[in-house]
Amino acid sequence: MINHATEVKKTERRIDTLSMHIAQYDTYKKHLSVYQRYIKLTGNNKKQDAYYNRHSEVIDQFLDAKSYMGKVMNGRASVPRKQWKKELNTLLQKRWALCDGYYSLRSEVKVVENLRRSVEHLVENTQAGREQKIKRQKTQETI
Repeated sequence: MINHATEVKKTERRIDTLSMHIAQYDTYKKHLSVYQRYIKLTGNNKKQDAYYNRHSEVIDQFLDAKSYMGKVMNGRASVPRKQWKKELNTLLQKRWALCDGYYSLRSEVKVVENLRRSVEHLVENTQAGREQKIKRQKTQETI
């Protein structure tokens, strides 16, 4: 059961990582045109400043995504988005299977614990019944 929980946690961490990679790449692609237009205005500081003021949030998001992708890519030329999506889908399926297995194990453990308690209760009652029978026999012998 502990192995299932550990495996689920590792899978979820990888899912979170891949989701972040994909989201940052999508942000990068979405805001690339705004950033390129901003860069084209480099010679004209007033226009560039005005453009930045109107689009500062988008430009900052793009720069953050660009920085993130630079760290993630480790020198690779192309982004393996399709591979990330494929791995993400595989991991999501694996997580559901692991969670199902974990919950079924947990319910089986509850059933086994209930059976154990029932058996212990029966044994205690049987021993108490034997002790009472022995006491009755002793009291009858003394009479």
